[in-house]
Amino acid sequence: MRAPLVSGWTALCLAFLPSGASVRSQVPLPRAKPVPRMQAIPLPHDQVSFERDGVEIARYHFDPTDERPFVFPVIGPSGKSLTRMGHPHDPVGHSHHNSVWITHNDVNGTVFWSDKGDGKIIHQRIERLDDGDEECGVLTVNHWIGKEGKVLLEERRRTAARPLPNKEWFLLLDLELTAKGAPVTFGKSAFGLVGVRMA
Repeated sequence: MRAPLVSGWTALCLAFLPSGASVRSQVPLPRAKPVPRMQAIPLPHDQVSFERDGVEIARYHFDPTDERPFVFPVIGPSGKSLTRMGHPHDPVGHSHHNSVWITHNDVNGTVFWSDKGDGKIIHQRIERLDDGDEECGVLTVNHWIGKEGKVLLEERRRTAARPLPNKEWFLLLDLELTAKGAPVTFGKSAFGLVGVRMA
C-alpha cells in the first residue's frame, strides 16, 4: 500500500464547536482572565481597532506613507460614524481632513497642516497597547519631519477610548512633543493642534 503524496502543501483542519458542545479533552481554565471590556486590537495595514464589548468604536491609522496618523471612523452611540474623510464640497483641496488628526500649520516655517505642505508626521513605532475594563489605548512615537527630511519634533501620542453610559465614550489624545536638535517655534495659526472633520 502506498502512502499518500503531499508535496509542498500542509493540510490544516480546525474544528469550531458551539459553546454548549463538550469535548472529552476539554479542561477548565481556572486562572483564565475574562476578556477586557475595552480592547486595542492591532490590525493589518498599520491600524489599531478600539473595541468596546467586541464592537469597534474607532480605528487609529498610522501608515508611514500617509501624511499623518489619524482616527477614523469615530462611531457614536447610534452606530454611525460622527466623522468623515475629506470635505464634502472640496475633497481635493481638503484632502488633509482625516476625521480626527493632530497637526500644525507652522512649525519653524514648515507647513504640516495641508497635504501640499512640506512637512509630514511619520509613525515610528508602537510602544504599548492597553486593554482593560475602564479604558483601551495605543502609545505611539511619531516624527514631525520638515524640509530636507530633518526631524523637528519627536511626538509620543497616546490615543485611548474610555466608555461612558448609554453607548457613549471619550476619545482621549495625550501628546508629548520634544524638539530634536534645535529649538522649535509654533507660528501663529487660525488652526489648533487637533483637527476634526464632522460627518
